[in-house]
Amino acid sequence: MISQKELAKRLGISQTTVSGILGGVRTEMFRPELREKVLRGAEEYGYVRNVSASAVRTGTNRSTVAIVGSSRNLYTQELLFLLTRYLNKRQLVPRCYVDGDIEKTFLEIAANQIPYVINNLSSLSERKKSAECARKHRMKMAFICPVREFPDFPAFDQDTTGIMRKMIRYLHGFGHERILLHCARHKVHSTAECLHRGYREGLEACALPREPGLAVCGEFDDARFWSLLEKFRPTAIVSVSPTLSVRIALSLERRGVEIPHDLSLLSFGTLPMLENFPKTPVTSTIGDEMERFDDIFRYFHGERTAADGEFYSRFYDHRIVERQSVARPDTAWKPRPKKVRNQ
Repeated sequence: MISQKELAKRLGISQTTVSGILGGVRTEMFRPELREKVLRGAEEYGYVRNVSASAVRTGTNRSTVAIVGSSRNLYTQELLFLLTRYLNKRQLVPRCYVDGDIEKTFLEIAANQIPYVINNLSSLSERKKSAECARKHRMKMAFICPVREFPDFPAFDQDTTGIMRKMIRYLHGFGHERILLHCARHKVHSTAECLHRGYREGLEACALPREPGLAVCGEFDDARFWSLLEKFRPTAIVSVSPTLSVRIALSLERRGVEIPHDLSLLSFGTLPMLENFPKTPVTSTIGDEMERFDDIFRYFHGERTAADGEFYSRFYDHRIVERQSVARPDTAWKPRPKKVRNQ
């Protein structure tokens, strides 16, 4: 493994410059091309920064937690926001690894002697690979996943199926019978399949018909979305993430659709942007994330056993936070093509 001193020598740059760029300290001081040269060189020569040694040099003794995730996961943004806030309050240092090679990522985590990993990877194959790596390096790892998949690694997530059932019952209580679900791709987002199951079960519990066209799974596409509204005329929309809810709300606003007068909108999960949405704050679900993170660190501080998955895994309920985006349905409203407003 190459040192900073050797890396600086090979790149023909001072060690101070290399240390500043790789340490992430005031990187705006360095020219973009210089930063790129150092980062590319570090990758090419196999440099791995030792976070533990850095902490000793800077006089800090705070624990470091690795967060391994995927930008393809709809919930990564929400998780990082909440988890970083939690860690900072407890003087813990988060270190994020997103979209990297799994073996290299865990090799770096091991080299930096980071004791704990929170895993938010999207696909089962990625989670299996990371479980193998964590076992190899004897790490304690908690999965953010709606199902428990490994006997030795616990999962901590929302009871997504039960929460979606609650959301459908909530809309039905307002009189909505034609509810469109905008889901995500099941193969990419493990949570999406559980949410879709909850949608089907919620419709069944409310004795509502299941129409395949009222459920769309995939990335948001404005033209397809509007086509579905015109064809199936739902009175309410359920979205599976806060960021997706914002895209839906903006699309409706551009086309002159009023929330909730024309269409109601309900979001699974929440972020501050939903509460502060400029036109209509979006009704959403929210759970006690602090309870979840407390449980994760209770697991981290316990003894490592082969039965951790069964013993520690927990799945949590959400409550619905009422804002202004849900109302009784306007049965007279029809989605008519309108001129899209200029942004």
